[in-house]
Amino acid sequence: MEDFGLKREPEKEISRRNFLRGVAAGAAGGVLLSAGGFVILRESRPETEPAVTGNRVAVPPSDYIRWDSDKCVGCERCVLACALVHGGNTNPRFSSVMWKTEFAEHYMRTPMFCQQCAAPDCYAACPVEGAMIINEGTGARLVNQAKCIGCRKCVEACTYTPSRVSFDITDKIAIKCDLCRDRKDGPACIYVCSEAGGGRALTYVPREERKL
Repeated sequence: MEDFGLKREPEKEISRRNFLRGVAAGAAGGVLLSAGGFVILRESRPETEPAVTGNRVAVPPSDYIRWDSDKCVGCERCVLACALVHGGNTNPRFSSVMWKTEFAEHYMRTPMFCQQCAAPDCYAACPVEGAMIINEGTGARLVNQAKCIGCRKCVEACTYTPSRVSFDITDKIAIKCDLCRDRKDGPACIYVCSEAGGGRALTYVPREERKL
């Protein structure tokens, strides 16, 4: 089975403590946030709407994955690719992509992706320094599983229902989309959808193109 180009790349990450230090320094100097960063609220906003009032903790904007329901064929390749890249096999428990199944007027299946919120409550809720970090390259809010204590506070804090942060009950660690930081060519879910799956339902959206 294809490994989707799994390869660990050198990167820089921002822990909450380091970022807060930077914010404090900026505040002391009278610096205001502009397009280079958002202001985080404890109450998250919809997918692409930045929060600009309330308890102010600055976080950089992030890229994210957009799903087009009109082009999705429901093949679940995105789920399996994510699990393979992050867990080494296709067990869905390693995947950050979840599926929601509904039986209303008709049978409906919907893939759910982390939206890398402008105001990430999961990031704010984590009680352990360095367990929830921000990737400096993509802006992805991600879990440092080596420091995760399995408290599930990030899972509970997510503004979406069901939570976009899942939990591995076997290893007792949180699992969250990191935009495939270890993969040179970007998210494997987008690759299998666009190149192999034929659905072309997923698009990588850089932070500059997020609607504010």
